[in-house]
Amino acid sequence: MGESVFAAGSVAKSDCRATFRPYSAEPGALDLVVRSSVGALFGEAIEAAARRVATEFMGVSGTLEIDDDGALDYVIEARVEAALRLAGLERETAPGSARRGSAQR
Repeated sequence: MGESVFAAGSVAKSDCRATFRPYSAEPGALDLVVRSSVGALFGEAIEAAARRVATEFMGVSGTLEIDDDGALDYVIEARVEAALRLAGLERETAPGSARRGSAQR
């Protein structure tokens, strides 16, 4: 049986691809890998945006990879959410509640 992989987005200018590979572990165990053309400047902000969205979902455990080419925070958040929803995960909080006031790069 093959490994389950759920991806959203593309690696194109001002966009990113979020790829989620679930695994059986304690919920909340998330390994995050960020590859970015602007990683030296914004790597921490990209990671924070991805984790911010992941914490809104119940039972997240797996590897989340972000391949970024200059996406803004809201694009990163949307791609991560789409990948997690494709994996069948559901939100723990109301949509948008954790993102209010999030800093943009």
